[in-house]
Amino acid sequence: MLAALAWLCLEAAPGTPVQSAARAAGLLPADAEALTPVLRERILAMVAERYELAPSAPGRFVDFLVGVSTLRLGTSWRDGESVAGHVARALPVTLGMLLVALALAYLLGVGLALVTARAPDGGLDRTTRALVALALAMPSAWVAILALRGFALGAPFRWFPVTGDGTWSSYVLPVVTLSYVAGAWVQRHARQALQQASQEAFFVAAQARGASRLRALTVHALAVARVPLVSLGPS
Repeated sequence: MLAALAWLCLEAAPGTPVQSAARAAGLLPADAEALTPVLRERILAMVAERYELAPSAPGRFVDFLVGVSTLRLGTSWRDGESVAGHVARALPVTLGMLLVALALAYLLGVGLALVTARAPDGGLDRTTRALVALALAMPSAWVAILALRGFALGAPFRWFPVTGDGTWSSYVLPVVTLSYVAGAWVQRHARQALQQASQEAFFVAAQARGASRLRALTVHALAVARVPLVSLGPS
């Protein structure tokens, strides 16, 4: 479904896919008047043949579905290299960032839940709930654009590189952007689970034996609350 939606967005872009491919390859200037009509048509025909672009939208959609289902992703319009090769090189890095973001989300979410559960409905708890609601309401794509603009493009800071250069700093913004929504989601569910566990008899008994509320939350309540938290995933 997402792949079909991406294809539809590409088809809805200004110009035809053949024109877009020609411009991406650097074969067609943005100024259409710079070429004669005959030369322009020859370039478009050559590009359509090179990238096997069918003349009709239904034909291109069928070719797209066949290519995706058989993992024949074609060649990149920009550099002429295999799309599958690009995906293969990017996949390990992407999966690594997702795993780091997921781990960070659980660490922050559970940590904040433990801290705020020490004093339910206190000032810190209310502030955290407001920040969590705000984080869940902000689209990740919009936050990513703001992060790039504010911390990579120099408005006002230029702390991180715009493109990946292999250093640790190039992964900071992507990981933070990926983890903040999941962390807010984990915190909300962990807080609720800890609140419910703190009402149980074993929690009261632990405190009666001299355990502090934080220790009872960390050792006893979290052991019960972690079961539903594992099933959350990268939501």
